[in-house]
Amino acid sequence: MTLHLDDDTRGQIAAAAFGIRRLSVEMITWAQWGHIGGSFSMAELLAVLYFHHMSVRPEDPAWEGRDRLILSKAHGSSGLYAALALRGYFPESDVYGYCELGGRLEGHTDMLRTPGLESSGGPLGMGLSVAVGRALACATSVIRGHACSASWVTASRTRATSGKRRWQLPTSTSTTSSPSWTTTR
Repeated sequence: MTLHLDDDTRGQIAAAAFGIRRLSVEMITWAQWGHIGGSFSMAELLAVLYFHHMSVRPEDPAWEGRDRLILSKAHGSSGLYAALALRGYFPESDVYGYCELGGRLEGHTDMLRTPGLESSGGPLGMGLSVAVGRALACATSVIRGHACSASWVTASRTRATSGKRRWQLPTSTSTTSSPSWTTTR
């Protein structure tokens, strides 16, 4: 997928990426712990996704129609937290509680504590299995007669795949058919 962006949009994304890096450095410096390289390497990716591509509502993080990002490299949490703060999920001042015991922003992501997170962090590569599991759960929901649509973005290292995907029931009446993905842009 090639993005053709006008100068204003490129400038907004560059400013967001700079803000993500700035907050990451402040967070890591304040906490005296963190992985700056992991956060810096995904700043542009997060800026494009959160400030241009993904459909989200920071004021309603559980909105059903939201796009979802599953971060595989949880040691890049400071970059993701910075993007979420800049996007409005929580006040920017919360980043100064990074890695505090019992705080909202742990060293590795915890979806039960931080608004805007779709998964908790763990070993590298875990995000793919989480995303597949969620897609299968969505498929099961459709098979049982419930509507399910979702957009998923899985970020692993500095690569990302994305697309708006919607499950559709098979057109045949065969019970062995399984739902299929359709991609919309």
